[in-house]
Amino acid sequence: MPVHSEATDAAFASALPAIAAQLHLGIVSGFRVVPEGLMNLNWRVWTSAGAYAVKELTDASTQDALRNLSLLPALSQAGIPLALPALTEDGDPVVSVGGRAYCALPWLEGEHRHGTRLTTAQARHLGVFTARLHEAMAAILPQPLPAPESPLATVELALADCAKYLDLAQQATSRSAFDAEVAALIKERRNLITGYARQRPGGAAPQPAGWTHGDLQHRNLLWADSNIVGVLDWDRVRVRPLGEEIVRTASVHFTHPDGAMELGLIASFVAGYRSVTEIEDVDLALAAQWHWWNRLCSLWPLKFHYERGDPGCDHFFFLEYGLVQWWNARRGEVQEAFTHRR
Repeated sequence: MPVHSEATDAAFASALPAIAAQLHLGIVSGFRVVPEGLMNLNWRVWTSAGAYAVKELTDASTQDALRNLSLLPALSQAGIPLALPALTEDGDPVVSVGGRAYCALPWLEGEHRHGTRLTTAQARHLGVFTARLHEAMAAILPQPLPAPESPLATVELALADCAKYLDLAQQATSRSAFDAEVAALIKERRNLITGYARQRPGGAAPQPAGWTHGDLQHRNLLWADSNIVGVLDWDRVRVRPLGEEIVRTASVHFTHPDGAMELGLIASFVAGYRSVTEIEDVDLALAAQWHWWNRLCSLWPLKFHYERGDPGCDHFFFLEYGLVQWWNARRGEVQEAFTHRR
């Protein structure tokens, strides 16, 4: 996770006049850091033409960003609420200044709502919206679909990660309370992976597959009253099993900080999705099993902490552990929430 610093903000301030000129943003009057972005550096910029969200691309290649941003006009015409990117004279939505890539979109007003704050009706609306987004992307993007990008973690690689990060936590130069807690929890996670190894899902990836947003979490959705009025951050548009996006969206929205899931809201979300697009119980069940297993095996926040020197995602390690423990104890109930028809 990139972290704003005096250096990054000074570099942005230096690049901003050129960014504004190339993207025709108007005369800049000020900017501020937007700290909510997790994988890119973001600023709110005020100009004579209005307010913009300007992003330095650090989590997506320029090629992917160009492709994904080019989809937005057609998605907007299909009724998906979003901001259209500012363009250069040649129609490009990405500019390079000082060796860094940037894009800018008009600032959208709305409220970020964590899923645990949603009502049952709003959770259903989120499901309906997700299905309509998938339908719009399927109508716009090319067919046939490439192979889904959905690797299933292996026991061997998961245990290798446990060994690597346990060693890094125990060998940290200045061992902190974080290192000690991580070491203890990795040992527990290693035992869980070994204990559940025989229950690793088998077979092919969940179906059907289709184009997906890739990160429909609360920081990327804007609400007004009971409606979604904006979708942000299109960096992770990919072909995936649709069930994967359904399960991931539900789990990141409807999980409390201690890892407990709101199963009633999950059921309402899934029911909303299925009121628009049919997806079979068996496919949702398999997607849920894949997601459970990958969550069980994933130590991704520790990659940021120990390999990149970035503590910005540390809290996700504890959230993921709490969710895994809660899900393990209630696998049947969670499965029912993802397949129950309302």
